[in-house]
Amino acid sequence: RSMKGVLIMSSLRREFESKIRKSYLNENNICWCEKCKKHKSKSSLDVHHIIPLGDGGTNGFDNLIALCKRCHDEWHSVEGIKSLSFKEWLDIPPYYAIVYTLKFLDNQGHDDKITYKWVKEFFRMGHDMYKISQKIEKK
Repeated sequence: RSMKGVLIMSSLRREFESKIRKSYLNENNICWCEKCKKHKSKSSLDVHHIIPLGDGGTNGFDNLIALCKRCHDEWHSVEGIKSLSFKEWLDIPPYYAIVYTLKFLDNQGHDDKITYKWVKEFFRMGHDMYKISQKIEKK
C-alpha cells in the first residue's frame, strides 16, 4: 500500500469510529445482532464492514452490519475459508459455523494442527453451544 492509501484508510477508520457507527445504529434503530437476532444494547454491538475498508469497502450503510461480539468473533474465525462468503455465513444458523468449518477442513484434507487451530477458536463459544444443546434436548 502506498502512504496515500494508508492515510485514506486511517481517515475512513476515524470517520467510522467517530460518527458512522452511531449513525448506523441510531438511524436504523438497531438494537439486536443482525446475525443471531439477539437483542443487545447499542453500546455492546459491533458494526462490521461487509467488504473491509482495506479491500475497497466503504463506510456506506449498505456495507455495514451490526453484530454481537460472539457473532463478530465467529465471522473473523471463518472468514479465511475461501469458499464461504459473508452472505453464505449469514445464512448458517448462529453457532453452527464450527460444524461447517470442520467439514470443510476434513474435505480439504488439512492436518490436525490446522483443524485444532480452528477448533480452539470455537471452544471459546463452547459453553454457550452447550447451553443451546441442553435447551434443544429439553424440548
